Amino acid sequence: MRMDTASPHTPAPRAQQKPRGPTGLEPAASIIHVLGGDTEVSRLVGVHRTRVSNWKRAKEHGGTGGFIPQRHHQTILASARECGKFREVVSKLFPSIESDSDERGQQ
Repeated sequence: MRMDTASPHTPAPRAQQKPRGPTGLEPAASIIHVLGGDTEVSRLVGVHRTRVSNWKRAKEHGGTGGFIPQRHHQTILASARECGKFREVVSKLFPSIESDSDERGQQ
C-alpha cells in the first residue's frame, strides 16, 4: 500500500538560498570570497581550510582579526592576477596603496 504522505526520511523542501557574500572580519573575508572561498584559498596557499577560516575570526576567538598572514600575500596576489581579480584584491589587501594612487590620480 502506497501512502502519499512524506516519510520521516524525506527531506523538507529547501527554501531558495540567497547568494552569499563575504562573512567574517575584513579584509580577509572579502579576499577569500573573491578568490572562491575557504577551500579554494586553502588549496592555493597550501594550508588546511580551517586555517583560512581563522583569518576571518577575531583574535580573541583564535583568529587573525581579519588579516591574512604576510607569508601568503604573494601567492594570493598571483592567483588574483590569474583570475582577473588583481586590482580588487590589492585594494582590499593594501587599502593605503589604493588610496595613495587615487590621490595621485586626482592631482
